[in-house]
Amino acid sequence: MQNTIIQLGRKAATPKLQNPGILLSPTTNPHFKSSSPPLLVHGICRIPKSPNLERRALLSGLTLTAIEIYNQNPTTLNPIGKKLVFEDDIEDIGSCWGACFSIDAIAWLGVAIRPYAFMLHASLYQYVSNVVYLRLEP
Repeated sequence: MQNTIIQLGRKAATPKLQNPGILLSPTTNPHFKSSSPPLLVHGICRIPKSPNLERRALLSGLTLTAIEIYNQNPTTLNPIGKKLVFEDDIEDIGSCWGACFSIDAIAWLGVAIRPYAFMLHASLYQYVSNVVYLRLEP
């Protein structure tokens, strides 16, 4: 199931990140309706190269957290899970390793489409992303 949640690689809607860190961006309107296309959240991460960090291990520290606003129920996911990360999934960006990814928020959160609102953020080792607001509506 986790392999359908995340896709690696740069897309047109992938945000830009100039410094080490992690950044998330929803594709379109964060107010998702059941007739809309899938609600994708694109992300990019950069981390300085280190002899202790293998190139393929960059994404092993990626964790996503969504908190349902009304009940304050958290959901946490390491989207890589058992997915195999290849060398060419990780970009060589000068002094940093970088990776781009897209998350299918509906597949991850697994909720029925009715009024739900979530605050979503990601962490990668010592870096924490911006917070993204998602609202699921019928």
